Order: sequence, then structure tokens, then C-alpha cells
Amino acid sequence: MYRSVLMLQCCRNLQYLSLAYCDRFTDNGFLYLTTGKGCHNLIHLNLSGCTQDVCFRVSDVGIFHLTGVSSVNKLQELNVSHCSLITDISVKRIAERLCKLHHLNLSYCVKLTNTSLEWLNGSSICSLDISGCNIQDKGLDAVEGTHLRKLVLAECVHITDLGIEMTDNAVKYVTTGSRYLRELDVSGCVLLTDRSVQLLERICPPLRSIAMTCCCNISKVAALKLQPCVKHWEHSNDYTPYWFGNDVGIVHPITRPINTDVT
Repeated sequence: MYRSVLMLQCCRNLQYLSLAYCDRFTDNGFLYLTTGKGCHNLIHLNLSGCTQDVCFRVSDVGIFHLTGVSSVNKLQELNVSHCSLITDISVKRIAERLCKLHHLNLSYCVKLTNTSLEWLNGSSICSLDISGCNIQDKGLDAVEGTHLRKLVLAECVHITDLGIEMTDNAVKYVTTGSRYLRELDVSGCVLLTDRSVQLLERICPPLRSIAMTCCCNISKVAALKLQPCVKHWEHSNDYTPYWFGNDVGIVHPITRPINTDVT
């Protein structure tokens, strides 16, 4: 693996690099990528972990190496999906050091919390995927300070084997700062209700694309109200499939949360 990475140092004009599914690539590989002649013109870097096994080889140390040099200051797109050792401190480094970054995929980085969104507040990010991350409703309040045009919240915000917890309050936070938001995906967020649709109607336009598949508490009647307002529309109120979330290590079927209200 490292012999291959060393060869990349000769590719001074390399702009697009994908190391996806390279399960032998570790934090040390970043040192070879970013030192010496290095790859100083990278625009797109894909470090996503193997979809068959969550990546345990790339951690905060690797992101520290990546963001610690000027050789990646042209980076516009970064994908660290399924790198489950990455924590909020990596997002802080990314937000502070990669000033030209526009597209960031953090999906299934299961150690990320609300703090990550706070670090991204005011950053250059315009497209963000935090599917399957441990983001709470309140964390989405930070979206108000961003220029996001695309936001993917599928299987959010608090994934457990009891259910996927995302409530209408989260949508309220998203819609509050939505001057720039064009695409929104809340698929698999089973706690969303028709009230969320009412909130989303407020931002159509500029919202152009909405995906609400496996949102079992959003009725077809309510969802259809959004269809003429956007160019791309998806909805199903099917219950979440038993395999939903299996790629982040959930071994139990995901079901609807138990209603504890006393009637």
C-alpha cells in the first residue's frame, strides 16, 4: 500500500484521488501523501471506508496530518464516509484549515456529535452529508449560520436499535436558516410527522429537491403538498426496512419508537 502511495508523490498535477475501499490505508498514509513533492493540486479526495466493514484505520491523527500542510489547500471535496474513528476534533480541523472545501461527506462517522455542526458554522461548506451520524435536534440549529445548498440527514439524527430519532423540531431548525438550501434528504427519519411538511413548505422555493422515503409518520396527503413546489420529490410512508442502518453496525431491526403516552 505505501509503495503505491509513494508513487502518487510523483503525480504533482493529480487533482482527483479515490482511496475508497483501500482497507490497508491508515493514518500513516497521509504523511506520504502530503510531504515532499506530494499531491499539491488535489481538488477531490475520497477516503471513504469499505461498505462491508466500517473503517477502523483512519482516525483523527490522519485528518491532523492531512490538514496540517498547505499541500491540500486547494481541496474542494472530501469524503470520509464510514471512517468511524473520526471525532468532532477532525471536523474542527477540516473547517479551520480547508478554506476552499465545498463538499463534505461525513456519513456514518458514528462518533460525530452536535459539536461538529457547530464547527462547520460559518465554513465554506455548501454540500453536507451527515447520514447516520449522532446528531441531535439542537445540533441542527447551527445550520442557520451556514450557506448549505444540499443537506443529507438520512437515517438521522440519533440512531439506536430502537429507532431513528429525528423530530419536527429538527426540521424547524433546518428551515430557520434555509436561504441557501436547495436539496434536503430526510429518508428513514421515522419520527417526522405532517408538521414537518408544513415547516418545509415555507422554504419552497428555494428548496428544489426533497426525499422523504421510509418516513412512516408522514402521510401521503401531506407529502403531496410539497410535490408541485419542487423539481425532485420522493416519499414513502413504509416502515423502515429491517436492514436500514446495518452498514453502521446496527444488528437489531430498526422499529418504530414505542409510544409511551398515556391515553
